[in-house]
Amino acid sequence: MNNRFQAYSNQRDWFNGSGLTGKENTLKDDGETENFGELKYRFWFEAATDNDEVKGVYATEIGGIRYGEGSGGDFSGDGVNVETRWAYVDFAVPSNSDHRIKMGLQPVSVDKHLWNETATGVMAQGPLSHMWNYQLLWGRGDSSNENTAESADDGFDGADNFAINIDGAMSPNLKLGGFLLYQTNDQISEGQGNINSIGYELKAIADNSRYDVSNVGGTFDYRSLSSGGNLFVKGTAIYQTGTIEGVTFTPLSGVNSDNNCSTLV
Repeated sequence: MNNRFQAYSNQRDWFNGSGLTGKENTLKDDGETENFGELKYRFWFEAATDNDEVKGVYATEIGGIRYGEGSGGDFSGDGVNVETRWAYVDFAVPSNSDHRIKMGLQPVSVDKHLWNETATGVMAQGPLSHMWNYQLLWGRGDSSNENTAESADDGFDGADNFAINIDGAMSPNLKLGGFLLYQTNDQISEGQGNINSIGYELKAIADNSRYDVSNVGGTFDYRSLSSGGNLFVKGTAIYQTGTIEGVTFTPLSGVNSDNNCSTLV
């Protein structure tokens, strides 16, 4: 149950919400100061069998309510602001309980630098061997329209994300991993999407664009104790390619792109 307060600060990290100009994460010498209180409450509910073979999780959030502002923070608090954060079932595969499947609205992660999200989907994970583990994921982030030229539902339409993760421990000191994330959206554009150098995630334009993007990456993590402390070397490499249609890209310079189709490399 989190309550936080800001007193006369010009740290732009506080200004997360509508009306941003793409200049977050910077300090200003004057102006743009703010004073407010804000609350965010999260509650998790979990039910499971005694052997933990089947588990259900439901999480709620009351988030981003500013003291004195609407949707819950003004007089009487008559706002609708309780959100469903998670709602999923997690069960072991009957033939091999080391493998598990999760279905529903859940936290998913392919790589923290690439796609770390809450989404409805199905995820399977477990060991491939004593050294290697796998994760298979399908997640759908948006399915708000259909092809209006067709009389029936096109079926497999929407902002879909397919991912494969392979992670292994080569030794107690060395871990390696690889991942593939394919993101596609075959919906009909409902308008003009906009992204910038900070707010560039595909989820921001899922109902305003058509895209087909592939991401391939690898991770490296080496750790070793030394006389001077814990030595570690780690890194992530990602290659991305594909197309995005129906989007205007606005860099921090404020100059819009000249076209609505981008190729990523």
